[in-house]
Amino acid sequence: MSDALGASTRGKYEGPGWAEWLLGFGCTALAATQIRALATKPMAQTALSYYMQGEGIRTLHLISVVIDAIIVVCVASWIFAWRKAGVWATIIALACVAGASLCWFELIRAMTPDSTRVYRLDSLPYHPINNQGLLGSAIFLGYLMMKIPLPGMSKPAVVGLRLLLWIGIFGGQLILFDLWQGR
Repeated sequence: MSDALGASTRGKYEGPGWAEWLLGFGCTALAATQIRALATKPMAQTALSYYMQGEGIRTLHLISVVIDAIIVVCVASWIFAWRKAGVWATIIALACVAGASLCWFELIRAMTPDSTRVYRLDSLPYHPINNQGLLGSAIFLGYLMMKIPLPGMSKPAVVGLRLLLWIGIFGGQLILFDLWQGR
């Protein structure tokens, strides 16, 4: 009798993989820090308070929370509706592209010179940008790099290559930030 009841639980796991689990945990942390930043009122007459009062900044941060939530919900849904793995994977990939693009959009906007600004942001490229700026972008783009198929390689080689890809993405973004900032 117990064999018949447990028969449906045996077999190959078809839910989200380790990359999706890590992305889900990362997006949970990013959303939590983002919600905290939105709920906390910065001290008056600081660069952060002036920046957060800028046109559309709070909206960008709210959109980033929505993107993080979409990813977390999709990973959680994938656990229970694993037969729709292709749908979940596509939504997650699109949300990652949107999340990384939003980080870079706000970062470029914050770095673009504006003669009306009375403040200077010293904590770029991470804070006060949505999803922690380049850190969030590296999480999103790193997930996409983890999904690149690498057939014919041993497990240690695949792990090493993917780690190098992630480090390369992070380093490449820092280089792009420095180039943009120095122009």
